[in-house]
Amino acid sequence: MDLIAKDSSLVDVLMPYPDRKTALDLMEGLFPVNISVLEMHRRKADVRRARENDRKSSGDVTEECPESELTAKQRSEDPTGKGNRALSGSGDDTKDLDDITCKKLELISSLRAKVRVLEEDRELVLTEAKQCAERGEELEAAVRAACKPNELERYVMFIGDLEKVVSLLLCLSSRLARVQNAMRKIDGNTDAEEKQSLNERHKLLSRQREDAKDLKENLDRRERVVAGILAKYLTDQQLQAYRHFVQLKTSLLIEQKDLEEQIKFFKEQLENLEKSIPF
Repeated sequence: MDLIAKDSSLVDVLMPYPDRKTALDLMEGLFPVNISVLEMHRRKADVRRARENDRKSSGDVTEECPESELTAKQRSEDPTGKGNRALSGSGDDTKDLDDITCKKLELISSLRAKVRVLEEDRELVLTEAKQCAERGEELEAAVRAACKPNELERYVMFIGDLEKVVSLLLCLSSRLARVQNAMRKIDGNTDAEEKQSLNERHKLLSRQREDAKDLKENLDRRERVVAGILAKYLTDQQLQAYRHFVQLKTSLLIEQKDLEEQIKFFKEQLENLEKSIPF
């Protein structure tokens, strides 16, 4: 890539590491994730964005192009225009600089659009999580009315610990993925102290994650006990609602974390690009 040859700051944007790990990758197989939940959210978001684009088109709304953004940025930094006049005679170097900067602004525009889409998806997931919590309250009321007090306590503790264990595994998986990604970038120029720090963090997080997986196995046993209790009291429809609630609650927690990771990743790329523009 010519652009990368001219400016190495574009490497991570134009050629991101293909094996970059995420928390979702490390959570694979631990929980049954209902991916269709997020797909449904994205379809809704796509419909809403299409309607918004139709509204903009009908109203002749135009968006600022990267070149206009470059001009505005130059003007804000150099209102007298002296800098531009001084650069105007510098020949090919100036042209290359302008080409690279324009490309960066195009990438910035694209990344901002990605972040907006992901943030919209996250809002949809948060809305669904709120609705899921309301269904959980209704389900708890049904369990309260049907079960004995000690059985209700088992149910309530299981639901509370479900969120805690999922959240713990997500947190540890996210941190471990970031360390693994950093370790993949180690080369001959990496400081020895940094290598040691990464190796120690990797060992610690791996050990903590294994401990959390033990908690998850214990949670699975408790879930089977709770399901057996509920089967004695609830109707088949209520049992189906319970199973759906548990799976949906887990899926939404995982999907929310995945979206937050993607948003953070693209925002870091944005920040690096914006810092590299020399105006």
